[in-house]
Amino acid sequence: MHAGSCLGIAWALRRDLRALTARDAGLVLATSIPAAVAGSLAADAVEERLGTRGQLATLLAGAGLLLWVADRRPERTGIGAGQAAAAAVAQVAALAPGVSRSGAALTALRGLGVRRAEAQRFSLLMSLPVTA
Repeated sequence: MHAGSCLGIAWALRRDLRALTARDAGLVLATSIPAAVAGSLAADAVEERLGTRGQLATLLAGAGLLLWVADRRPERTGIGAGQAAAAAVAQVAALAPGVSRSGAALTALRGLGVRRAEAQRFSLLMSLPVTA
């Protein structure tokens, strides 16, 4: 499943991947570090303690509400190191069942005023190293 996701995203973003600057590639790779560390340290605990229907419903509703609020903020910036770091930390929330990795990253980026298309593109690019 993960291999198929990686292939599909890589194919859809093939032009973006070819056009990545060294800076952007470094930002994308760096965003995988918090999720990898948190996953290594907390995956078992998260799996044991989270995932009830009530928790899933709460997390889904809360994440949707946060994205709705973040998406209404003014678009004023692109992706810098600070925005990438916030998206990387937000991505850790996806360890909890019911939280979308890309949704968490997108919410963080949009909440910081990153333009919608750029936030969506970066969120998808972030998914490649994490999914792989």
